[in-house]
Amino acid sequence: MISGFAQTDQPQLLAKYRDEFFASLHTMYKSVSYNQFKYYLHGLMPRKGEITDEMIGKLQDYLAQPHQANNSSSKQAQSPAPAAAEDSDKAFHKLIKETIELLQR
Repeated sequence: MISGFAQTDQPQLLAKYRDEFFASLHTMYKSVSYNQFKYYLHGLMPRKGEITDEMIGKLQDYLAQPHQANNSSSKQAQSPAPAAAEDSDKAFHKLIKETIELLQR
C-alpha cells in the first residue's frame, strides 16, 4: 500500500497527506521495528522535485525535540531501561538526519 504513495506523477493527490505523514513519524517509529520504520519513512517521503524547504524544516524540527516521553503505549516506548529508550531516540534522530541529508542533495 505504501508504494502507491510513491507515485510522483500526481503530487496534488498526495499533498493532503503530507502533514499527517510528518506528524506521524515518531509515533510510527515507536510502534514498529527499525526496518519497518525505515521502509515507511523512505517509502512515503516526497521525492526529488516535490521536496520543499518546509518539509526539510519539519524533519529538522524532529532533531530539536526530545521524544522519549512520547507515545507511552507503543512497544518500543515500553522498554524497561531508560538507556534503551535513549539509544532508540538516538537511532531515530540519526535516521531523520540521514534522510534530511539525502533530500538536500
